[in-house]
Amino acid sequence: MNGRFSFKTWWAYYTDCEGLYKDAYETYLKRGQPCLFPGVGWRTEIILPNSALRWAASQPESILSLAELFRDLERLDWAKGNRGLIADSWLHFILKRHVNRNIDRFLGPLAEEMKDAVARRFPKGVGEWEKLDLWETMKLVIGQVSSRLAVGRPLCRNEEYIRSSNKFVEAFVNNAGIVPFIPLVFRHFLCPLIYLPVFYQTHKLQKFLNPIIKRRLELLRQHQQSSETKEDFNDNSTIQGSEELEPEDQLQMHLRYAQTERPRELEDIGSLSYRIIINNLGTMHQTTMMPTNAIFNILASNPEYDTINLLREEIASVLPRECYILPYLNSTSRISDTRPDSLWTKSTLSSLTLTDSVLRETLRLNGFFHRVVGRKVVHDNVQLPLEGGTNVHLPKGAMVSILGLGVHRDQDIYEDPMKFDPWRFARQQKNNENQQNDSFTSLSLTATSAHNLIFGYGRHACPGRFLADAKLKILLVLLLMNYDLALVGENGSVNGGGKRPSNQWIMEVSFPPTGRKGRILARRRSVGGNEEF
Repeated sequence: MNGRFSFKTWWAYYTDCEGLYKDAYETYLKRGQPCLFPGVGWRTEIILPNSALRWAASQPESILSLAELFRDLERLDWAKGNRGLIADSWLHFILKRHVNRNIDRFLGPLAEEMKDAVARRFPKGVGEWEKLDLWETMKLVIGQVSSRLAVGRPLCRNEEYIRSSNKFVEAFVNNAGIVPFIPLVFRHFLCPLIYLPVFYQTHKLQKFLNPIIKRRLELLRQHQQSSETKEDFNDNSTIQGSEELEPEDQLQMHLRYAQTERPRELEDIGSLSYRIIINNLGTMHQTTMMPTNAIFNILASNPEYDTINLLREEIASVLPRECYILPYLNSTSRISDTRPDSLWTKSTLSSLTLTDSVLRETLRLNGFFHRVVGRKVVHDNVQLPLEGGTNVHLPKGAMVSILGLGVHRDQDIYEDPMKFDPWRFARQQKNNENQQNDSFTSLSLTATSAHNLIFGYGRHACPGRFLADAKLKILLVLLLMNYDLALVGENGSVNGGGKRPSNQWIMEVSFPPTGRKGRILARRRSVGGNEEF
């Protein structure tokens, strides 16, 4: 679908997309009308009105296709020999079928790894304030914890592997933003050059992953039994016929999935390892932005709302201290490998209502990508029903989506919507419970609704949101209970009432503060009962 925009509109898209989104929402979308909107690389797309959310999410793949949208995105992936793996990701199935249904099994190892990752990168002993680049620190913390769930130990604690994983993600995201501007006729010889950093990091990561995959495949083949079925590919605690415990990580789940569903792909070690690498786009990149934004919001809101003290009080009332207190460590010590803490459960995390409210409010204001329910029209004569009984034709091949940012900042839905109010959703949730209304919509971070589009909507809503929720809450618990944190003031001093540094918009996406703007101060709290190992 071709649309013509003025130079002013294109300029606004590249320099003030946040403002352009606001204009589109107020002028068209909120009033029940779709609108044409610029896309990266001079593309024209259609944003559907928010009143069409349920209609768009309910359309079958034969009408509005998510898979075809991903196939279009595949054209941005010039990683040699790995085309098709984004659209054919197995992670969605694995998360829904084998992680979300048994999430308590993964929370202990997740918390154990988070303790190690935090203790490793934040101040080791009680003393003076230390400056930290929050974004860079969060990349390493989230990278280690995500790798524990993806590939297990000991690889998840390999610093070179963690850094290479983050470098791959950054290079891939940067290149995906460049490729659409390159004319199609030049892409075949320019894109392989542009993607050299991606190829290099892929090669480094596969040197770590391929030997592990080969060993695990040998064990699977050695002990495979004909009685295995499609339904139980990850239900065994040991590899049959072996004394070796079967790892409970996403890599093993991928191998089991391939064993039962894609046996031919078991021979393609490079493809299997690239599936794990490409998963980091979601599990590392976007997950890193969430706690970075949350910490800045907590620190900036603390003088008005007493945010830190109230969060600490809630944590202490819900969790026993052995869940969150870190030992004092010297610069070279590590957290000892102990049995994963069984006290971390989905039920426990759901009891942290103030923490949940802070996170949802953060993502309401500071999301990464602001459009959801992205689809490609794949059928002729698709008609979008509008209020009043009229229809609008959606041409075949058009890219359509719903704007979440407008709803999240709508003053008719949220009072003072541009202000960070850490207790906004906690108050609403308590009011709903006091009214004893069984029909009210949950206001938790992971509950998707027409007013909470952070993780998408409908059957294709992000299946990783439950793990993301757990990572974020456990991380905030450990940081708040073990460290004092503060914004950096003038001359590097503690700025208790400071202004939050602003996020940076690059076309349609917004990033947390980085570099000098993204520094905070941290020091270890003196908490009774901690003993150095």
